[in-house]
Amino acid sequence: MKRNFFIFIFVLGIFVILFLIIFYNKQKVNQPNFTFETKEIPVQIEEIPIKEKNIDLEVKEIEPQELEKNLNSKNTNRTIESTSSLNSTSTSNSLDNFAKCLTEKGVELYVSKTCPHCTKQKEMFGNSLLYLKYFDCLENPEICIKKSIEVVPTWILPNGERLLGVQSFEILSQKTGCKLK
Repeated sequence: MKRNFFIFIFVLGIFVILFLIIFYNKQKVNQPNFTFETKEIPVQIEEIPIKEKNIDLEVKEIEPQELEKNLNSKNTNRTIESTSSLNSTSTSNSLDNFAKCLTEKGVELYVSKTCPHCTKQKEMFGNSLLYLKYFDCLENPEICIKKSIEVVPTWILPNGERLLGVQSFEILSQKTGCKLK
């Protein structure tokens, strides 16, 4: 009887081992294969044309005398109290004349109000900025798209040359012939 018991345990052990082998193989068959294969997927980039809007701009010409009259009427309440005020006024007039010359020569400045370099460039001109022909690309995207502006600040000279980044008065003077006196 002992012998039958050992045979029974032996056969039972074989059945358990066979059962585990079959179960393991069945699990192995159901598991996904985790080998990675890379495939190149061709990418085609399609250009989307930007629709240009037709914008009717009304340009109002102001006679120089009228402009001067308006500027003088705003400045009548100011009094000059010291020599330093005189010096800043003469510097301001010189910068005004420089900015006017740039505009007369057809120089254009393209900026963005969120650009710190543009802010620096505009601050260099101070109040004389009103005499410059400049465009904010956030406010006038159509103009900047039409002129293919990719970087701000960008200066466009009459000959089509582009000056990228903040430009010194010296560079602008050399490129345009306008003098800062």
